[in-house]
Amino acid sequence: MKYDLFISHASEDKESFVRPLAQALSKLKVNVWYDEFSLKVGDSLSKSIDMGLINSSFGVVVLSKSFMQKSWTDYELKSLISKEIAYGKVILPIWHEITKDDLLNFSPFLVDKFALNSMGTDVSKIAFQLCEVVRPDIFENLTRKMVYEYLYEDKGQSVDVNISEIENMFPVRHEVLPLQLINRIKLMHNLFKDYNDISLEITINNFKHDTNPEREMTIWEAIAATYFDLIERVPNPRNFLTKKNVYGLLVLISYSEKERVLKQFKKFDEEIIELAFELFEKNCPIKNTHFVMSGMQ
Repeated sequence: MKYDLFISHASEDKESFVRPLAQALSKLKVNVWYDEFSLKVGDSLSKSIDMGLINSSFGVVVLSKSFMQKSWTDYELKSLISKEIAYGKVILPIWHEITKDDLLNFSPFLVDKFALNSMGTDVSKIAFQLCEVVRPDIFENLTRKMVYEYLYEDKGQSVDVNISEIENMFPVRHEVLPLQLINRIKLMHNLFKDYNDISLEITINNFKHDTNPEREMTIWEAIAATYFDLIERVPNPRNFLTKKNVYGLLVLISYSEKERVLKQFKKFDEEIIELAFELFEKNCPIKNTHFVMSGMQ
């Protein structure tokens, strides 16, 4: 099994920081190797950790005074350093209740690496920052992912990340959006406003947080174009729930691979989903929007 990242930590830091961080990353759908998630009764500890290290693209190292005193964490760190020497950037350090002097006495190599700091920073924000590095596809598509989950929260599906969290987690990258783009956002919002309660103000603000709002708008326009192409080709096209589900399907397609959609979305049969993918790919000029693991070992 492939993992996005491996979390190396001292057990003393689990309760206060590491477990909440692992849970926050999992909510974002980052595939984490973390002992409480990945180990089962009877597993060989050393073998399982080695496989986690080998099969993870990145290694988060929670550096604390307890971490620096452990022989087992030293083994994990040396393994990650070897991997970084071979493949490039692998180690993502987090300073947890330590100073630069503490780290200098432990590993001058790590002092030179830009690190996140747990002091005064919300765990969710650290999870977002890690997500931006290890799974940029999730990070770039997060608004549409949240819209999809928001659509179905009243159907028993939990919303992993609340739409209002964007305001606190992402920096505003564009204080002012071009009038032409705002007009396009208004059209898109009005087209789909009956299917959710997200206000126009929040919708516009979400675009201000995007790295590339023009790219995001292009994807939304492809969703809209495909919506019109598909709606007359599904059963009961005038039914409100049918129209909502066409919209939900296309939002899901915009950030997911076909295998996942076929497994997850059961409101239409496979033939309709295959057609939706075909139409969306024709309408979306941005290709390769879905994340493909690099296969780095």
